[in-house]
Amino acid sequence: MVKFFRGSKILILGAGSFIGSNLIRQVLDMGARVIGIDIAEDRVFWLNQHYKENDNFDCYIGDVANIDSIKHVVTDVDYCFYLAAFKHVGLNEANPINAINVNALSIVSTMRFCDEIGVKKFIYASSDKAVNPTNGMGATKLLGEKIVCTFNGTMQASVVRFGNVINSPGALLEIIKGKLSANQEFHLRGEETSRFFMTPNETIRLILAAMKIGSGRDIFVMKMKSAKIIDFVNAAFSFFEAKVPIKISQLDTGEKPFEETVSAAEFPAVVEFDDFFVIDEQRRSMHKSIKPEILDNTNSLKSPSLTILEIKEMIEDSLNSAEKD
Repeated sequence: MVKFFRGSKILILGAGSFIGSNLIRQVLDMGARVIGIDIAEDRVFWLNQHYKENDNFDCYIGDVANIDSIKHVVTDVDYCFYLAAFKHVGLNEANPINAINVNALSIVSTMRFCDEIGVKKFIYASSDKAVNPTNGMGATKLLGEKIVCTFNGTMQASVVRFGNVINSPGALLEIIKGKLSANQEFHLRGEETSRFFMTPNETIRLILAAMKIGSGRDIFVMKMKSAKIIDFVNAAFSFFEAKVPIKISQLDTGEKPFEETVSAAEFPAVVEFDDFFVIDEQRRSMHKSIKPEILDNTNSLKSPSLTILEIKEMIEDSLNSAEKD
């Protein structure tokens, strides 16, 4: 992986995001030159402060919904990671125009620009909520995937689908920490609700693997175990050695009781690797068939469940990763 990225010029859109900041650190360590773009002024400021002694990093204010704000600071790039996103279900529902622009429509102008300046490979960060979506966030991510996987240009464009990235801003673990700190009741929507979980390190491994071996029009999905939300919450209580009352209510509009990482329609095109799946019809013809029961592993109701110990280990790994940034 180091050899692949050493000396390359990388564009990261959404550089100030949780995944973006983790990605910046790792590709800089591999010897890459990084240009970061983010719409949030404070994130751009602090990234430039953090890496002010590193001549291989620059970060600028830019908006993927306004490609001209990016064109004036980006000229030649080898690889592009599109991490800009509206990722919270409720905010997507309340701000549909911005959500569809950032999660989907802006990809069109961004990919055209990247292709024009000679970008070799392009990665779009999606979500398991794009599979059989029931809300605006999932629908916009699915549209984004379709745009990427039908791109007709010289550049190779691929997709990565994430589960719940532990300790990312606004995600479950951060909410739990906030409730424990304030000694407030934790509201759990749906007692049987389950989700797929991954650490920041797993997220970066997937996105880097997709960039290295992706051939375009393919979708990369990490092999993940799942957990009921209530089990994750109790494991977090145990990890932090603290506890608050739990109030159980109904799911909000658009929320699913479970998640899927591969749809039944996509399964015939699935290729299995050691740590992830790739949905790719062309690549599929060159690999042996996989067992149909593997599809169960892509549904959070049927997949192997994380143990309390595994959840606590993932929390520790995620918190350690945050300390590095």
